[in-house]
Amino acid sequence: MNPKIFVKRKNLSKILFGLAAALAISCAPQVSAVPVTFSGGSGTPLSFTLTEPVTYLITANSPVGSAPFFILQNVGSNIFPTSAPFLTGDITFTINGGSPISIGQITQIVDLGFPIGVLTVNDLLFWAPQGANTVNAIPGVSIGDTIVLSAGTLTTTSDVVAPAPPSGVFNTFITDGNGNLISAPSSVPDSFSTLWLGLPLAGMFAVACLRPCSFQAFQR
Repeated sequence: MNPKIFVKRKNLSKILFGLAAALAISCAPQVSAVPVTFSGGSGTPLSFTLTEPVTYLITANSPVGSAPFFILQNVGSNIFPTSAPFLTGDITFTINGGSPISIGQITQIVDLGFPIGVLTVNDLLFWAPQGANTVNAIPGVSIGDTIVLSAGTLTTTSDVVAPAPPSGVFNTFITDGNGNLISAPSSVPDSFSTLWLGLPLAGMFAVACLRPCSFQAFQR
């Protein structure tokens, strides 16, 4: 075999490997789940902890007083069957990098025999306190807003009869006051966006491999 042809085929295989690696990165599953730790309850205040911040992209307009409501999906039913206790703690959220807004209340919907948007009786929903006399009223959102929910812990200011639900990983999203989904999957970009981000990486890999290729070239 002509040595030049052999070298070109080796380079081509390296380029294809780089493209395949970028495509594999781009096709990683979208993630909209976060680890949450619950504690307390059973006659004491109930706490929950987010170990990492969560980012949401807003997909629908919702006026002041009607959004955002943060949802933790399928946590369990009858944790707050008839109450919406106030919260204290250090979890806040920002809209487009603005000032942090406190989270004030938490509850679950009541089974009325008909659906309330995408919500079920097993979901937890929490939000900023509402009303003219509160420091942080529910601010409303617009399409394209980026909301970041911080890591931290929130605790009810009153005792909760139910035991703390099991800790775990839960899907999270944002709804309006009617339970309509108004956020895209959180934390990870969509596959097409990630593909465009991955292609330059493949190009860099391909160009590097036109010369004798070494992974040391990508090390600092």
